[in-house]
Amino acid sequence: MRLGATLLVLVLVVVLGWGAGLLLWTQSRIEHVDALSEAANTPGTTYLIAGSDSRGGETVDSDGTEGARTDTIMLLHKAPGGNSYLISLPRDTLVDIPGKGGYKLNAAYAFGGAPLLVETVEQFTGLTVDHYVEVGFDGVAQVV
Repeated sequence: MRLGATLLVLVLVVVLGWGAGLLLWTQSRIEHVDALSEAANTPGTTYLIAGSDSRGGETVDSDGTEGARTDTIMLLHKAPGGNSYLISLPRDTLVDIPGKGGYKLNAAYAFGGAPLLVETVEQFTGLTVDHYVEVGFDGVAQVV
């Protein structure tokens, strides 16, 4: 009986230690960006998901355009009632970018990074972005 209890405690310590180590490792691999605005909250939870052509600091200039761009922009909204909606925002959608004027949506990221993209999407959709997730090209390459 005593051997079984000791073995059970040992297994619990190993499993919990592995889980905590995995959590710390994954958190260390995530780059946190201060992109959210101070806009008034809207009901539900909204995620802005952006796929950028960023390659870990390298400049992408094959077509002469400087800076990173977002080619994939999606909004995931979980309504208070429990329904979730995933909406793709076409990168070429003409929007009013705060402080810049009328441009394509993905230009907001090129002009001001994640904070300006969040502000532009909030202004365009009327939803407050609660979470921002960005996947760069180098992240996709590492997965593949």
